Formats: sequence, structure tokens, C-alpha cells
Amino acid sequence: MAYFARLDDNNIVTGVFIVGDEHCGGGNFLAREQAGMARCIEENGPGTYKITCKQNRFRGHFAGIGLMYDENLDRFIVPQPFASWTLNEQGSWNPPIDMPNDATKRHIWNEDTQEWISVPWPLHPDLFMFG
Repeated sequence: MAYFARLDDNNIVTGVFIVGDEHCGGGNFLAREQAGMARCIEENGPGTYKITCKQNRFRGHFAGIGLMYDENLDRFIVPQPFASWTLNEQGSWNPPIDMPNDATKRHIWNEDTQEWISVPWPLHPDLFMFG
């Protein structure tokens, strides 16, 4: 079986569909994708469909609703976490400054101040509310 993501006009994934191997043809990746896309259109209506992989062997992440397909990278990428972060060539988001390398603390990005905030690890138990 193969998985296909339906994309909207902005290349955002709006659905993921399973297509049986018998409908994906054989042969190389491109032939499989073309046959599977035809089946998706037949079953789910017109649109743009891209094959995706649960094991992340190609196209970055497994496509999920809300992820974006980047045509230049030929990858599915997660939404941009913060406006200041930039997309690298592997399809991952990078902060403007590297996270500190301190295993004794957790680090949380503060978009307003453009810096990492260090939080003791583990978090203090009083920070949790149990009800």
C-alpha cells in the first residue's frame, strides 16, 4: 500500500489517502506516484496528490494534515514554529541563534526577545497543577 497527501492551492496537506499496491502500478517511484495519483483523483476528486512515506525514507516527514509540501525541496515540512526561524536545505527550521548546549537545563525559544530561555531540568514540581 502507498500513502498519498492531497494538497490545497498553498501546498498545505488537507488529507492523506491509502492506495492499494494493485492501483500503484509497478516500476520506479515516478510510475508508482503517477498511477497512485490517478487512483486518488478517481476516488477522491481532482486535486494535487503527492506520495508520502511513513518511514520517512523520502520527502522528509510523513505527510500529515497541516504540513506543507515544499516543491523546491521536494519535501513535506512542519509548519514554521516562529516567524524568525528559517528553513534549511534539509527541510528543518533553524532558529536565528543556536540553542545553548547545556544538558542540565531545558531551553525554550522566546520570539519576542529573540533568545533562548533556560529552565531548570527537571521542572520544579510546584509548576504542575494536579486536580
